[in-house]
Amino acid sequence: MATISENDIELLDRWDIPGPRYTSYPTALCFHDGFRETEYRAEVAQRRTEAGNEPLSLYVHLPFCEKLCFFCGCNKWVTLNREKIDRYVDDLLLEIAMEREIHGPRPVEQLHWGGGTPTWLDAEQRMRVMDALKAAFPFLPDGESEISIEADPRNLPEGTVTGLRELGFNRLSLGVQDFDLAVQEAVNRVQPAELSLRAIDEARAAGFHGVSVDLIYGLPKQTEASFRRTVEGVAQAAPDRISIFSYFHRPQMFSPQKCIEEGDLPTPEVKRMLFAAAVDVLTSHGYTALGMDHFVREGDDLLEAARAGTMHRNFQGYSTRADRDLVALGVTAIGRTDGAFWQKSKDLKEWAESVRAGRLPIARGLQLTDEDKLRREIIASVMCRLELVFDDFADRVPNFPKRFEKELALLKPMVDDKLLEIDEKGLRVKPLGRFVVKIIAGAFDEHTPPGLAKISGRQAT
Repeated sequence: MATISENDIELLDRWDIPGPRYTSYPTALCFHDGFRETEYRAEVAQRRTEAGNEPLSLYVHLPFCEKLCFFCGCNKWVTLNREKIDRYVDDLLLEIAMEREIHGPRPVEQLHWGGGTPTWLDAEQRMRVMDALKAAFPFLPDGESEISIEADPRNLPEGTVTGLRELGFNRLSLGVQDFDLAVQEAVNRVQPAELSLRAIDEARAAGFHGVSVDLIYGLPKQTEASFRRTVEGVAQAAPDRISIFSYFHRPQMFSPQKCIEEGDLPTPEVKRMLFAAAVDVLTSHGYTALGMDHFVREGDDLLEAARAGTMHRNFQGYSTRADRDLVALGVTAIGRTDGAFWQKSKDLKEWAESVRAGRLPIARGLQLTDEDKLRREIIASVMCRLELVFDDFADRVPNFPKRFEKELALLKPMVDDKLLEIDEKGLRVKPLGRFVVKIIAGAFDEHTPPGLAKISGRQAT
């Protein structure tokens, strides 16, 4: 799809419904405090028996930021106190040692540092964390592993990107959001374009396997012309992947958003025009749309995986790698096995006290049922392959259309809008439908269906 027409914009606007992005299923909204350290240890012990030496994934949450971005809904703490970050690193090293004890020496295939702003840690703090991880777990060679870090270009003085590569990172994710100064001032994130463009060039020169850039549409002060300039500027720098995320204004949930002037937000119509402009620019520069918000250059391994039907989805978004047991490290971090999810304490003091006392700070989680696992596979197929082949589930669901009659019926309005098609063989998402694929997938969400109320309402009328 090279362009999105005015009619397309109106159609997508009707289906612009807030809901889960399905980086996991069931979503974190389903977690409960009946799953704590005892249940976690039992789950990991069972997985060690089942998984043997199967590789692990690690996620490290580094929650500190230098400044507050008004649009942000992440779990973070703004601080200029380096000693506070040092204490957090001290505690994190204790937690790494405890997790190593229960997971054993399984090799690491994937590592992701998220935040917060991982690059707000200084070079010594970053080295301490990475050294501890490598001492605790064997890492697969650079060519066989994906070691990624989220970075704020404002925290990347010259030479820092090279230092990250020397530390072992081979993928860099840059938070750019928008190049326009008026937009940056409105969200309290003034970030000259030159910083982002230099980081892309330095990462390429340092030998990073891939560079991705995150942009956000729907921010205050954005116009179609200004956002088109931003996307054009990023596309000319040719990062491997570009994500275009939608901003949802929910100040009642995320207090920093209360600092945003609601009158400065684009109207729903303008917001869709922003996205249409981004699609137009990126496709003209040779990027291919994947899923609902990812765009990749030709030759990228994620595009090859999508074409082969082997693309996956995890907490970091779309991935070339199958889900592994995920070890969660740091305050608020979420981990998983095939049969469970869990989350560390969201309270920094509580998390630290637990770790210092030798307890794993598991605050809540969820043990998955067979039904959860089935629906997880269905939702993943829709999100990643943009289709459901009913025969793929024949061993567990002999008559898929009958078993999921209600869910398929709920999708009829989207069929009528030509966003997808359903026949006796399965479900296929059409090109325009990919941009609302989370709503299509949500029809199969038994716990937190994002758009079912509105879908049902449209069907009834």
